[in-house]
Amino acid sequence: MARILFDWSPDIGSTLSQTPRVHVAKFGDGYESRTLTGLNTQPMSWPLTFTRSREDIVPILNFLQYHKGVDAFDWIDPYGGIGVYVCREWKVAQNSGHAIVSCSFEQVFEA
Repeated sequence: MARILFDWSPDIGSTLSQTPRVHVAKFGDGYESRTLTGLNTQPMSWPLTFTRSREDIVPILNFLQYHKGVDAFDWIDPYGGIGVYVCREWKVAQNSGHAIVSCSFEQVFEA
């Protein structure tokens, strides 16, 4: 199955979070050895918000619900890099005429 592109721009102020995958071996004398774990050692995570009118937020919610936190999708990050992501959780808040979706896109690596 071909992946679908998530084609909505997040609100200004998105932040990139990366935690390299590192294996640490600690020795009794205070020394430690560090090595990268696996091939893809620096996955990206993007906490995002989307503020839209209630009508315009529906397609974003439909997209996230369609993928169910399981199926990966393509997304172009704010720096222009394209990657494969999943969104495992999202929240919706409503205020005067607008809705705000808060979520986190987590980069995944698959064939």
